[in-house]
Amino acid sequence: MQNSKAIKVLLAVIGFVCLFEFSFTHFAGQFEKEAVESTETDEEAREWLKENSDEEIWMGYTYIECKQREINLGLDLRGGVSVTLEIEIDKLIESIVSSNIKNSPKFKEVTKRANELKKEIAGGYVDLFIQAYNDKMNGQPLAKWFASVEEINVNSTNEEVEDMLRASAEGAVGQAKEVIRTRVAQFGVAQPDIKLVANTGRIIVDLPGVKDIKRVRKLLQGSANLEIWDTYDVNDLGDVFQSLNEKAKIYEDLNNPLDSIAFDGLSSEDSLKLIGQRNNPLYALMAGPGSRATIGAFKTLDTAKVNEYIKIGQSKKLFPKQLKLTWSSETDLGERSGLLSLYTLRKETNGKPYMSGEFITRAARTSQDNRDVVSLDFKTKASFKWENITRKSAENGGKPIAIVLDDLVYSAPGASSAISGGGTIITPGKMDNVVAWANDLSNVLNAGKFPAPAKIVQETFVGPTLGAESIESAAWSFGLALVLVLIYMVFYYNTAGWAANIALVANILIVIGVLAAAPTISLTLPGIAGIVLTVGMSVDANVLIYERIREELKLGKGVKIAIADGYKHAYTAILDANITTLITGIILWYFGTSVIESFAQTLVVGIFTSLFSAIFITRLIFDWFLKKEKEIKFATERTKNWFANTTYNIISSRKKFYVASSLLIILGLVSIVTKGFDLGTDFSGGRTYTIALDKGIEVSAVKDVLKDAFVQDGKSLIPEVKSAGTGKVIVTTKYLADNEGREASNRVETALYAGIKGMLPADMDVFKFTDQYEDKAFGVLESAHVQSTIADDIIEASYSSVAFALIAIFAYVVFRFRQWQFGLGALIAIFHDVLIVIGLFSLLQGLLPFSLEINTSFVAAVLTVVGYSINDTVVVFDRVRERVNGGGKSQGISLVVNKALNSTLSRTFNTSMTIIVVLLAILVFGTGSLQGFAFALLIGVVVGTYSSICIASPIYTDLVKKNQK
Repeated sequence: MQNSKAIKVLLAVIGFVCLFEFSFTHFAGQFEKEAVESTETDEEAREWLKENSDEEIWMGYTYIECKQREINLGLDLRGGVSVTLEIEIDKLIESIVSSNIKNSPKFKEVTKRANELKKEIAGGYVDLFIQAYNDKMNGQPLAKWFASVEEINVNSTNEEVEDMLRASAEGAVGQAKEVIRTRVAQFGVAQPDIKLVANTGRIIVDLPGVKDIKRVRKLLQGSANLEIWDTYDVNDLGDVFQSLNEKAKIYEDLNNPLDSIAFDGLSSEDSLKLIGQRNNPLYALMAGPGSRATIGAFKTLDTAKVNEYIKIGQSKKLFPKQLKLTWSSETDLGERSGLLSLYTLRKETNGKPYMSGEFITRAARTSQDNRDVVSLDFKTKASFKWENITRKSAENGGKPIAIVLDDLVYSAPGASSAISGGGTIITPGKMDNVVAWANDLSNVLNAGKFPAPAKIVQETFVGPTLGAESIESAAWSFGLALVLVLIYMVFYYNTAGWAANIALVANILIVIGVLAAAPTISLTLPGIAGIVLTVGMSVDANVLIYERIREELKLGKGVKIAIADGYKHAYTAILDANITTLITGIILWYFGTSVIESFAQTLVVGIFTSLFSAIFITRLIFDWFLKKEKEIKFATERTKNWFANTTYNIISSRKKFYVASSLLIILGLVSIVTKGFDLGTDFSGGRTYTIALDKGIEVSAVKDVLKDAFVQDGKSLIPEVKSAGTGKVIVTTKYLADNEGREASNRVETALYAGIKGMLPADMDVFKFTDQYEDKAFGVLESAHVQSTIADDIIEASYSSVAFALIAIFAYVVFRFRQWQFGLGALIAIFHDVLIVIGLFSLLQGLLPFSLEINTSFVAAVLTVVGYSINDTVVVFDRVRERVNGGGKSQGISLVVNKALNSTLSRTFNTSMTIIVVLLAILVFGTGSLQGFAFALLIGVVVGTYSSICIASPIYTDLVKKNQK
């Protein structure tokens, strides 16, 4: 082989770089092991690592530097939180226009239309707002609304205003990203991943290893809008709330009237209690006494009903104009109390709080009376206002002053005298983890406000227990698959099999080295599946080469010449097959997010490394054998005649294949129409929880106890419950799916716990149910939340990715083979494979011991099937083209295609078998969604192999014959 010395040097360099990059993972792990051995608890180990993070542990690199350069495990392997935040650009635009425009009916009409378009069309909010403006304002210039902005005047063109809005939106999202980055630093995560999603106003934040999902929600979603409010004395509002109670009774009597069924099975005492609750619906919900500035404490689950009553009071104009009712944060009464207070705030004459805006210079966690608090230092101008309001409080017997952050009351102290000097404190109430609360709150305030409010539109959480299980299952599946492939290659190809195995192992090590060197690429379960498929592709390249060499040997050529010619003749098929797979990988990388992106990244990396390994490493090994005059065998005694001289007349049976495929496709389509799909949360929207229960509990029993757990707008939303393996269930609910409130997820989890409580250990409260810790045996192990707008975007992106893949592959095949019949034959085969895979997922739904969800992982599997199907088809077409160009055209197209198919059967069988073995290992040892992913790939490989032989080639033949007539 020419340039063998250069190749050897390149291999040595690659090997050194990969080992060097992987070393950081090793030494970071050793240091963490030392932390565990030096301490007694997980918390102490984390503190030990923080204290020693600057210690040099490897070649002058500190622990934190090594940690930042280790292999970046994804959330599904390491556990952690992924949150998609959406910056509310509509609120940003609202803040830009003048107050008279903001309150005008036309502005409200345009923003309403823009929000409607957001549900129908993918795209940035600014573009949707402009479209809505043009629809509703009949050509009036945009400058009329935005003339108050510095760079805009009444003579500005629409294009100038549009550019300003886009720049403002882009700047707001960029600023929000930096605010988030500062807040995330509080977690001490070595490899946080924060990235913008172009033209959507969305920011994805991945925090591997983080266990406290509630803390993440509070830290990331709050806009850091701090306000100081005067309060009403609740005793002055007695008549107001009595009137509200009466209106609430009328509302309940109209919408939920009591009938005889409601009293069935109740004792006389309970019947009287029920009547009393109905006569006083507001007061009946109170679970604790009020204070001077609160009307009472309510259970978190009941706040939605109280909000309904408040809306009634507002519509009936029962409240004073200056009254603002605001809930407390969980810190007020204590997170574990499950209660929230309803505060009575007093608006100033301008309708705003007493103090608002960025009036603090610094926030810090300090200690007061042996407890952690957050101290605030005010700007000079604000300090005078603070002195005035504290004086007023003192004069009124210590009337509470409410400190409100992001529309939640954090504390409401009363002053005994005027406070000068410009500062105050926020107390933690009855918080359990006061240190974390104080650190987070001061961090949020110091990081600054979001330029516009942010809301969580998608959220995924994997607990450490499930992450550990995933790593174990991935290791088993990968290890078993690799061993089986290595054994098979030696069994079939003898000496050449050993060369292929060395190249294969080298390929895997190079892929791992690349992943270690590229911290932006996360290794996830689908990512491991991508590496496993890389094994299949590496084998495929070697099989193509070896089969060519065997053909050359049968022609009587010497081993050296046969090897040289075998490599030369296999190059085009190898390149064409891998380029078509690369097309699907790039499209997946572009359109995919999170785990799908990880799969695509490892797939793309694997394509390049497998090509390098198969072409160069095996060739170097063969050259070494030849120089040493050692014998090289390309078959064993058992396999040397496999697929030799086969003469199957596949083309003559094509009509049978057409009928069989048509029947299977029709059966799948009927199932799709009648039975439908099991849509995952990322396609349907909602919340999904993986919960560990007692192993003896049946899914049907869980369904029964959760029938009335989720009630919204007076209707019971029955959740979907599926098995997730022994002792685990997956619960999916639409309850509060599109609620943008900060506490919505907590409310859902509380309702879920209340419904399922009887199936959990007696000592497991709602906090243990949702909290995460090592070796957690019961409760929530994994959760996901997707708002419907995100689900719609995911569906559209999925359609787009599949469509682009089909178009790109068709174009490539037509370009490479210079015959449209090749392109159309391949395209029909791909449609054939996709329809069968999709149909079987509907047909077999509920019949297999694992979930067959249609989700983003399934889309990745379908696109991979597309890539594999065309890969297989291209190899056959390459041989057809070779035989036609070699003078075989005179023999008739049917005979040429039959010979091509028979000559590639050995390659098709060997490649398919190795990949099937790999996927079977994933299917058997995989967990959760990985099993459904592997099953889709398994079906796709089987169907793709069948279609390349029995569908694509016969269709090509028919098209050529028809064109010749």
